[in-house]
Amino acid sequence: MQVLAACMLHSFFISYSIMAAVIYRRRLLVLSGCLVVSIGATLFLNWISQRANDKPNAFIRSFPPHLAIPERIVDLRVNSWYFAGATASKVYLANVVAPSLLIAADTAFRDTARIRLKFSRDAMLVVGPNKVTVDSPFIFLMEGEVPLMMRGNLSDLTIDKEWAGTHFELCTPVSARGSIVRILDSREQQHLLAKVFFDSTAVVRDEHILEKQQDGIFSTDGMLLYDDSSKRIVYVYFYRNQINCLDTSLNLLYRSRTLDTISHAQVTLGQLNARGDITMAKPPVFVNKQSCAANGLLFVRSALKANNEETSVFRQNSVIDVYWLRDGHYRFSFYLPDFLGNKIRSFRVTGHRLLAFYDKYLYVYHLNF
Repeated sequence: MQVLAACMLHSFFISYSIMAAVIYRRRLLVLSGCLVVSIGATLFLNWISQRANDKPNAFIRSFPPHLAIPERIVDLRVNSWYFAGATASKVYLANVVAPSLLIAADTAFRDTARIRLKFSRDAMLVVGPNKVTVDSPFIFLMEGEVPLMMRGNLSDLTIDKEWAGTHFELCTPVSARGSIVRILDSREQQHLLAKVFFDSTAVVRDEHILEKQQDGIFSTDGMLLYDDSSKRIVYVYFYRNQINCLDTSLNLLYRSRTLDTISHAQVTLGQLNARGDITMAKPPVFVNKQSCAANGLLFVRSALKANNEETSVFRQNSVIDVYWLRDGHYRFSFYLPDFLGNKIRSFRVTGHRLLAFYDKYLYVYHLNF
C-alpha cells in the first residue's frame, strides 16, 4: 500500500509539474505577444509621425552660411537645468528639482558659480514644479497649481513678496507687478490668456486671442513667450502654423503664420472616461516644437521638413526658423546639429549667444546676426 501511495503521489507531482509548465508557457507566450504588439504599435506610430514630418510640405527655407558658430560645451552633470534668465553680464540657470538653487555664469559660460535663493520669514517655498524666471532686477518663482507667485531682488537673492490668485498653466512676468498667464476655463473647456497683478486679485482675461478649432484645449496648446527688448508677448501653437503677437495689455497686434502650410491642428481626439473627458487618440502632428523670443526676433524649432531640405540632413539636425517680431515675417533658418545622438530639449537666445540644452549638456553657440 505504501509503495502504491508513493507511486500515486509521484504521478500527481509529475502531472502537476507538467500542467504548471504548460500554464507558465502559455502565460509567457501571452505576455511575450503583448510585449511584441506594444513595441510594434509604438514603432508604427513613431514611423507614421516621422513620415508626416519628413514628407514634402510645400515650402522652402533660406540657409545663409555660418549663422550659428559652436563656442563651448558645458557638462551640467544632470538634465534638470533650464534657462531662467539673463542680464547684460550674467546668465542664470534654474533647476526643476531644486528651485532654490541657481547657476550664475558669464555670458560665454567660461566662469560658473552655484548660488541659492533666500526666503523671508513670510515667504513660503512650495515643493513642486516651480518655475524660476530672472528678469533683472527681479527674480520670480511661480507655481500654477497651488497657485503661487513669489518675487524677490536679484541683488540680494531674497524672495520676499508673495501672491496667490487664479490657477494657471503657463506664466511669463512682464513687469515688477504683472504677469501674462495661460489659464484653463473649465466651464468652457478652453485655454485663455490673462494678465494677473502682484498687488491685486484682479484678473484681466481675453477669450478671443486663442482660437479653438475642433476643441479648445489640445488644438490651442502652445508656447507663451515674452521679448523684453520689444515688450511683446508671443503665443506659438504646437500643432498649427499660427503666431499671435500681443502687447503687455493683451491687445492683439497681429496674427502671422510660420513657413509651413498646416493651418488646422492635426489632432485626433477620443473620450477618456464616462465623464466625457477627452484625450489624444493618437500622436498629433507637431508643427512647432520649441521657441523663444529675444532681440526683436522669434526663434522657432520647426518639426517639418521643407521641400529644399534633404531627409538625412533634416533628421540629424534641429532646424531653427527666425522671424521678425515687428511684423511676423520670415528672415532665414539655420541648423543645430544633434549632439551625442540627442536632439535639443530646449534652447534660449540671450544677446548674441544661443544656449542649446542636450540632455545634461549645454552647448553655447555664437550668433552671427
